[in-house]
Amino acid sequence: MSRKFRAALTAAGAAVLMATGFTAGTASAAPADAPEAWDDCAKGHVCMWSKPDFSGEKLVDWNPRHAGGALYNLSASTEYRASSIRNNSNFPVRLANQRDGTGIGLFLVCAHTSRRDLYGFDNATKSIVTLHQCRPPVEPE
Repeated sequence: MSRKFRAALTAAGAAVLMATGFTAGTASAAPADAPEAWDDCAKGHVCMWSKPDFSGEKLVDWNPRHAGGALYNLSASTEYRASSIRNNSNFPVRLANQRDGTGIGLFLVCAHTSRRDLYGFDNATKSIVTLHQCRPPVEPE
């Protein structure tokens, strides 16, 4: 094969790859079926979506600064709509069904974890509180 022909073939192949959006860095560690929104939560943030599996509308993108911080009184367009969460912060968070961070059936999400579906707490969040440790509250005797 001549040099000119190989150069033309290489250029044509590169053009096809660029046109289809493929690059040398296309491969990733995420599974092929992983939702795109999974990576749409910055380091240090807590994010919530309106549908399971990190899909639908992104309702919350909060950057808690310290344990004991809170997002009280979620907006009317956000409360009772969250169906999945990614806690990419350094703090465990507690989802609450009351605007002041309290309530029945509190839901705990440890730091650097996520829940694809908020089973039993779906569409119930009205506030979010950061904690010092990721452990369930002790029941009073």
